[in-house]
Amino acid sequence: MEEISTIWIYIAKSVFQVHAISGTGEVVVRRQLKRRQVLQFFGGLEPTANVAGTAWKDYGEIVVCDSEAAMIAYSDHVAAEHLQVHTADPRGMALKLRNYGSLFIGELASVVYSDKCIGTNHTLPTAGAGRYTGGLWVGAYVKIATHQWIDERGVKAVAPPAARQSASETLEGHRRAAQLRLDRMQA
Repeated sequence: MEEISTIWIYIAKSVFQVHAISGTGEVVVRRQLKRRQVLQFFGGLEPTANVAGTAWKDYGEIVVCDSEAAMIAYSDHVAAEHLQVHTADPRGMALKLRNYGSLFIGELASVVYSDKCIGTNHTLPTAGAGRYTGGLWVGAYVKIATHQWIDERGVKAVAPPAARQSASETLEGHRRAAQLRLDRMQA
């Protein structure tokens, strides 16, 4: 079989219709698969059958959602390390997604570009960590130094709520530091 360049999957109620073409546009796959056959089929495609087949067998799953909202919710729950968006409106869909390690929008975007050339990130959050953090990127190695300068007007605005919050957390030192500065200005 010629090397596959593009695969289309049409999902019906109980079957998946798979079509694939080669780089020259020749149809190389035209198959109807039942749900239980899909993982085995994709896991057996060359040239990565040994690696991909094992990954599909051990970790692969196919989830069919009944609406776009359900699909987005499921995607955000999984928080995939690499999330590729191939829809009629990939940019519009990308705006609706929140949890992922790195997002690849449209058929031209590829993990290989991120890993090897573009530099968006290479080390990505796994096991659902994309729900609360992003990937390791060059900014992770840049020292961020914050500072604070506040004038009397600022102290009058922030000292009362800071003192209240500190008191509610029983942080007496913080409460006193805020209140003392406020009291000095009012004397």
